[in-house]
Amino acid sequence: MSAAPPELAELKSRDKVEKLCDEISAHGVAVAVVLEHRDDPLGVQAALRGLLRLVALDTPVLLLRSDVSALGALCFGALYAAVGTTPTLRHLYPVTSGGGGGGERPVSILVPHCLSYVGTEKVAAAIPLTPDQANHWECVCDTCNGRQLEHFVTIEDRDERVDAAFCYSEVTRLCLTLLPGLRRRCWW
Repeated sequence: MSAAPPELAELKSRDKVEKLCDEISAHGVAVAVVLEHRDDPLGVQAALRGLLRLVALDTPVLLLRSDVSALGALCFGALYAAVGTTPTLRHLYPVTSGGGGGGERPVSILVPHCLSYVGTEKVAAAIPLTPDQANHWECVCDTCNGRQLEHFVTIEDRDERVDAAFCYSEVTRLCLTLLPGLRRRCWW
């Protein structure tokens, strides 16, 4: 495909999305999309609508370097979607004049009832504030063994915490796998 890679602004413009869809369909070759943004690239409804239009094409569209939005993209027709294992790999952050992101990002885990990756420190702070939702914070996977999700902050070694968070999130992602006929309805 000879067209330049789409910018997030192009996903927000209906006309530009239609032009991009025509270009993808004309070539009939699978396309991988990575969305660059300083915050949440799909936090703007117009960009989300643009992505949904892309993944609905007959030509396969893949979403790379995403967060839990990857599950939504799969539900709406993406052939493949990749969830980054760390915050840095879940989004493509723009390069700024000051360079990279600076410093270590917090270790995050997938919180199913929030449909979001949340830092382990924030999870630990949220649990005591929501005692009526204790069942949402417990996990019986091999990593958690029936403990509440706050146990990740007790892992002092960062590498061990990252490994445990990855194992937990991977199992949780697999448990969120949906049957094809139910994908859109379950996502809603």
